[in-house]
Order: sequence, then C-alpha cells, then structure tokens
Amino acid sequence: MQQIIAFFMAIIAFLLNLFGLGPKTPGVTVYKDLAYGSSNSQKLDLYLPERDNKEIGLIVYIHGGAWQSGDKKELTETAKSVTQNYGYAAASINYRMLGEKATYVEMLEDIQAALALIGQKAQEDGYTIRSCGLIGYSAGAHLSLLYAYKNHAVSPISIAYVGSLAGPTDLTDPNFYQNEGLAPLLGNLAGVSGVTVENWQDYKQELLAASPVSYVAADVPKAVLCHGTADSIVPYTNAQILDAKLTAVGAPHLFITFEGADHGVLAEDTPSSDLYYQTIIQWSNEAFGY
Repeated sequence: MQQIIAFFMAIIAFLLNLFGLGPKTPGVTVYKDLAYGSSNSQKLDLYLPERDNKEIGLIVYIHGGAWQSGDKKELTETAKSVTQNYGYAAASINYRMLGEKATYVEMLEDIQAALALIGQKAQEDGYTIRSCGLIGYSAGAHLSLLYAYKNHAVSPISIAYVGSLAGPTDLTDPNFYQNEGLAPLLGNLAGVSGVTVENWQDYKQELLAASPVSYVAADVPKAVLCHGTADSIVPYTNAQILDAKLTAVGAPHLFITFEGADHGVLAEDTPSSDLYYQTIIQWSNEAFGY
C-alpha cells in the first residue's frame, strides 16, 4: 500500500513542481460520481475544460489494486491537474472488481460503458472528443492494455495511446507462479477457480484470453510500457514478453525500463520517469492537436 500511495503522490508532485500548478483554478467543469451502470462500483469522475475550441482530447485513468481494491479517488488530483494545465478532458473511473464476481469480461464492459457515458456527457456540454489516452497502474494498466488491444475497433471513443505502469501483460508467464497468492487471483480474473502454482498450465487457454499479449496486432494503439526490473508483484518478464510481441508485428510502442525499481515504478524522480511524462505529453499533443 505504501508503494501505491508513493506512486500517486509522485505523479501529483511531479505535475505540481514541473508545471507550477497551484490551488484549484477556474475553467474546469467537474462531474463527480457519474453512474454508468447499476452497481455502486460503476461510477466515474469527469473533468471537462472550459475552452472556446470544443474539439478536445481525453485522458482516462484506471486505478490499480489487484482487481480487488483501489478507487478512482486515488487519481482525482492527477486528473484535475491535467484538465487545468492542458485543457484536456480527464476522467478517473471505478469498475466492478473480483469481490462482485466480475472477471476481465465485465471489467472491459465497464470501460466500454464508461467511455460511452463520457462521450455523451461531453456532447451534452457542447464538446466533441477527438480521441483518448488510457493510463493505468498495475491492474489498471492490465485493463487499459487489454481494452485497447482487444476492443479498440468498437470503442465509443477512439484510443490514441495507452500508458502502462507496471501492468500485467501475460498471465501465463511462469514467473507469476513463483507467488502462491497470485495464482488464484489470476484464475478468478480469467473466470476460473481452483488455479494453483501446481496446476495453472491446465488453464492456459483461459489465462491467455485475459492477457493483453493475446491481442497484439500491427494496428493496435501505441503504448508506452513502464516496468521495474525488481518488480516483486508483476514480473519484469511480463513487459519483456509484450515488448517482443509488439516489436515482432511492428506495432509502435516505447518500452521504458526502470532499473532496480519495484512495483511503484514512478515513486522516485528518475530519467525514466521524466521520459514517461514527456512521452505522454508528446503523444497527447499529437493526438489531440493542442
């Protein structure tokens, strides 16, 4: 938990220090707890910029927490700062998790429904969203990649890029199964019970169906992959596997290695952190036109 808190505080601190952001400024329309489904988990916070040009870009943040904990409020300040400083729309979303018996299927459905509601709400306020970036940490990075790779052709809002921070990419990576506690968790995510470190290979088909690497193609949205070489939760090999597959098909991406970093990849200011932030800014400018 301390790593996760440090991770999010680092994002906020970086933006505040680098761009001189102060207290809340005018020019942002805030919608809290917009419901996109009947579950209490199916809610999002949306920040719309008040600007004359009504064609805008969007960044969507998806929280981590091993698909069983975490909350959109962890990214409230980050999302709001992006809208204040850049004039992009920003959203932080909650989604159904394992405690509600949700699998990756329902989680992707929630992202789809959330994007549809964001587009509708923006249109009601007179805005057109050109495209969006999906940024997630850990479990949220897994869902960001999986949605972008599997569902980009049917997304209500075009996916311009993905930012993956310590995201699981291949649930059949043997290095996952050095940790007994992860096996049933990954099985539940994939919709199967009884997965252990001894029998996980019996469920390869289901685990692959829940893995972003299974949907790699030349036309998937570009991604920036950030991963620490000392990640004790999601093996560094996961990022290497995805990087190799993307390279093999010629899909545009950037793989940023955080030497010696554990799961909280952005917890410290490093050249790798700077490269990540610079990439997100550049890709957003290119995709959104401002």
